[in-house]
Amino acid sequence: MQRAVILKANGESNASIAQVTSRSVKTIERWFGIDGLLKKPLQQYSEALANEALAEAKVIMRQALPSAIQTLRELATTSTNVSVRQQAARTLAQPSIVAVAKSISPIESTPGSRALSEMLEAELMWATNALRNNE
Repeated sequence: MQRAVILKANGESNASIAQVTSRSVKTIERWFGIDGLLKKPLQQYSEALANEALAEAKVIMRQALPSAIQTLRELATTSTNVSVRQQAARTLAQPSIVAVAKSISPIESTPGSRALSEMLEAELMWATNALRNNE
């Protein structure tokens, strides 16, 4: 039955699950039906997969964010195109960038997270000042 849950969570049809598990399609339909024996385990497994994917995405975002911030800072200070400089500064000045960083790396979790959050807060202040000076 565990195999049936995994197959269903991976998008397999009832017919293919029936073939793999040597059960009838009718049995598979009952297992995953409204009050089916495997409806709740399927939901729990699917939620676990989603949570795992979200955790992996947060790790990737956390790793990419400092580099993205650095690139925006460089664009905001060194680009010869005024519009590019202003857009990069506006992007850095968006509170949503700090909010994203906090959501993927809460301030209280680790010293490294705290440093990232503090860096983003400093970038937000820098970008806000840069925008004021350019206007």
